[in-house]
Amino acid sequence: MPVWLRDLGCETPQETVVNAFVGYASRIYRIPSKRADAAWKALVVHSRPPLCLRSGTIFPMEGKRWIVTLTGASRDYPPADDAGFLEFARSLRSQALYESIVAAEPLSAVHHYRRMENRLRHYERVARWPEGIAVVGDAVCGFNPVYGQGMTIAAIDAQLLDTHLREAAGKHAIGHAFQREVAAARRAAWTLSTGVDYRYDKTQGPKRAWHMRVMQRYMDHVVALAAERGDVYRRLLHVMHMLAPPFSLLAPDIATRIALRSMLGTTSR
Repeated sequence: MPVWLRDLGCETPQETVVNAFVGYASRIYRIPSKRADAAWKALVVHSRPPLCLRSGTIFPMEGKRWIVTLTGASRDYPPADDAGFLEFARSLRSQALYESIVAAEPLSAVHHYRRMENRLRHYERVARWPEGIAVVGDAVCGFNPVYGQGMTIAAIDAQLLDTHLREAAGKHAIGHAFQREVAAARRAAWTLSTGVDYRYDKTQGPKRAWHMRVMQRYMDHVVALAAERGDVYRRLLHVMHMLAPPFSLLAPDIATRIALRSMLGTTSR
C-alpha cells in the first residue's frame, strides 16, 4: 500500500516500530497418559524482564495433543533443535513446563519464528487520501504475535468496513474517515503490546512516555493479583482479548487491592 500511494502521487505513511527482538519456537507433543501433575489444563510460565527474558506455554489441542511454545526476547531466541528446545524449557522460572514435556512424545519438528516487531503505519495522517481505498488488518498495524491481538483487530476492522460500506451505499465512496476510525480501534491494543515489549532493555522504538513505567508497575500488581483471585483473572483476560477496555483494570475494587499490596510491599513473583 505505501508503494501504491506513492505511485498515485500521495505521501507514504509515517511508521512507528517497536521491536523487542522476540522469537518463539513451537512443537507438538502427545499428552502423556500418566502425568506427574494433572492439576492444570493449560500452563503459562511468564518471563520477568529485565532479569528473565524467557517464557513458555502449554495448551491442549484436539487429538490428545499439546502445543508447546517457548519464547525469548532481546535476541535470546529458543533453539530449533531437540536438545536445545528442552534445555531452554528447563531454564524457565518454573520447572513445571520442562517436567511436563521431558518424557512426552514429540509429534512434530520444532518450528521457529523471529519476525515479531510491532509496526504501525499511520494512514490516518496522510494528508491527501484517494477515495475508495481502505486499508485494514496487518497492512495497517502488525503486532508482536505472542499477544494474540492481530486477528481480533482484523475482525474489528471488518466490522468497521461493513458499517462504512452500508452507510456509503449509493451516497459516496469510502474515504479517509474510515482510516481514522481504524487507527482509533487499535490504540488500546498497541499500548498493551508495546507496553510489554518496552520492558526489555534492548527494545528499539520511540522514547517511552513518562506514564509507561507507572502503567507497567501497576500491571505487575494486576498479574500477581490475577494469580490469586479468579475474578481479577477473568477481568484481565477480557482486556487481553479486547472484550473490555484497559481502563476497566482501574476499577475501584481492583485499584484498592493493588494500593494495599503496594503499601505492604507485595510484588509479583
